[in-house]
Amino acid sequence: ADDDWLEKHVDCHTRLPQVDGLDPAKPVVIHSMVNGIHSTYAGYSDGYSNWFTSCGKKTYMARKHHLPANNTSVRKSVFSLVGLFDEDCRALEDVEWCFRCLEKGVQLLYVPDMPVGHVDRKTFAALWRHYHTIGSYDPVVRSKTPSSPYGALFPRNVLAGWFYAVPLVLLMTVYVTARWLTCERRVLLYVPGILLANVANYAGIMTCLYERRGARRWHNGK
Repeated sequence: ADDDWLEKHVDCHTRLPQVDGLDPAKPVVIHSMVNGIHSTYAGYSDGYSNWFTSCGKKTYMARKHHLPANNTSVRKSVFSLVGLFDEDCRALEDVEWCFRCLEKGVQLLYVPDMPVGHVDRKTFAALWRHYHTIGSYDPVVRSKTPSSPYGALFPRNVLAGWFYAVPLVLLMTVYVTARWLTCERRVLLYVPGILLANVANYAGIMTCLYERRGARRWHNGK
């Protein structure tokens, strides 16, 4: 963690920054930057793919995406309002929780300059496993929060999954790259790795959709 990391988070809650749209009377989740710790091409690709919502030099409110939980602070009252993390989600539990925050009117605020480091995956095999696992829980999270942002872009069945595959993988790769371009131009060197992460993520989505279809057929046959 950064020097005085905890003190900075506490101070941020005490003196909320000035940002358009922020209502000091409403509950808030505060998140700061995550710096990937990596030494390989796969590691950099993982860092860019994972922390695209945790980068940037300006404070902003997240209205359409989640904020990762690993550098986040909240008041206890937020958990009283929204609930705890869903333990049925073995991945993306912070995504599902942030979607519930948005539904409950809790503000999601990104504030730079309180960074933590995160050791990213060093090999392409580890990167593939990680994003495949994340993807396999995406349909679960979307089904728990039907009104989640961009929910219409994510497939709900196998047929839609095949139809969305190429456009959604390319769209996510462009989106992640574009977010990083505002602060790091070298992200362009890692577009192939970011693309691989998104292919693995989508493969996980398709795995989940096929498993769900198989479970429904078994249930109907029984």
